[in-house]
Amino acid sequence: MSKSGHKNISRIDQEREGRRPQHGWFVRVTWKGKTHSKWFADGDGDDQASLQAAIEWRNKTEQDIGKPRTDRQIVGAKRKLVGVRRVVKVDGDSRRRYYEVTWAPTPGESAFKYFSIDRLGEEKALADAKEFREKIELEVYGVEGG
Repeated sequence: MSKSGHKNISRIDQEREGRRPQHGWFVRVTWKGKTHSKWFADGDGDDQASLQAAIEWRNKTEQDIGKPRTDRQIVGAKRKLVGVRRVVKVDGDSRRRYYEVTWAPTPGESAFKYFSIDRLGEEKALADAKEFREKIELEVYGVEGG
């Protein structure tokens, strides 16, 4: 969360030598690889009115592009398989292979679930891990790609 206390909204107070100073709020909304941004200058020194306008624009922009309104970080396009990784644990002569699924049930909390490759086989373990991760994304984040 930015110092403004509002996700994706940043305060800029910039004195510029030889030019007019800049005071206002900068909003940046990114979804599915595309960024939408807009500047909200303080009118007559009223930073609260410009902040309110920035919040309203952010919320409307998110709604217009189909991004769920949440203060949690979500990703709209998968560049890789987020939250699923292949792990091999070696302990002496034994090796355990599995897919580990991770997620954040609440901000600042981590949770894990494991799918054994040795027991399920490579393809089944990966398929089960992916299916579980997608289910968790919908439950926790409200969207696939959390």
